Amino acid sequence: MKLLSITFFLLLLLTTGCNNVNNQSGEQTQNEPSPESISYQQINENRPFNFNRFELEVDYVDRMSYHIDYVNLENRKEARIDDFDRQKVTGEEAFNQLAPQLREMSFDQDTPEDEVINEVLTVLGLEAPYKEFKLEVTYQDGTVVNYED
Repeated sequence: MKLLSITFFLLLLLTTGCNNVNNQSGEQTQNEPSPESISYQQINENRPFNFNRFELEVDYVDRMSYHIDYVNLENRKEARIDDFDRQKVTGEEAFNQLAPQLREMSFDQDTPEDEVINEVLTVLGLEAPYKEFKLEVTYQDGTVVNYED
């Protein structure tokens, strides 16, 4: 379990470390967002993922759990991660950690439940021997689907 936590932390560290770009040309550039980058402020206007809400809870033995909340509704936007070490990350920092992973998820409301569960576990780097898996997704069209295992 410690190996999973360390691997997840290193993956997050690597992901955030790769986002540092040095401008060595000496020219000033405008701060225009690239087509691939999404800021926390933009998520209300942009619907960057195929869902508006993503609530995941994976429980393991020994009271270990991993919880993600991502909400992007007209009047409310938030992101939160509760990881195995009981550390909480919220707001823009949580969104910045989740965005690359959520963008990688390609399932929709018609995808079979077992494929959704496998994709979520793989993309987030979570291991399969869990006690309980619960995922509630609200898709862009308003369809709410619960995935449980």
